[in-house]
Amino acid sequence: MFIVIIGVLVFYRKKEHQKIEITKFDPGITFDTIEGSSEERIIKMYKNVVAGLIKRGYPYQKSWTHWEHEDKLKDIFEDLEDLDNITRVFEKAKYGYKLDKEDIKIAKQSYEKLMHFLR
Repeated sequence: MFIVIIGVLVFYRKKEHQKIEITKFDPGITFDTIEGSSEERIIKMYKNVVAGLIKRGYPYQKSWTHWEHEDKLKDIFEDLEDLDNITRVFEKAKYGYKLDKEDIKIAKQSYEKLMHFLR
């Protein structure tokens, strides 16, 4: 019984010290430099924006949904139009909706504006 208790304590202690893996911010990434489908590119662009926000010290928790994260940022930023645009397109891409040319255009424009801020 004693050995089982020790094993459980060691397991939880190791689990506490594991680092949360966050995508590394890369200011050079553009839609055209990312490999994959349009949906995969948009997902990577969104994750890069989030990584840039984290790097700058803005709030983030891994447990938040993309909408919860945006909601937390509303308290900091007056205008979240570009973040809202890329979040909407990210949601379509992530959950299997086909992106049209307008979605991609909106995401690319919003991404470039956000990256200008984050660089």
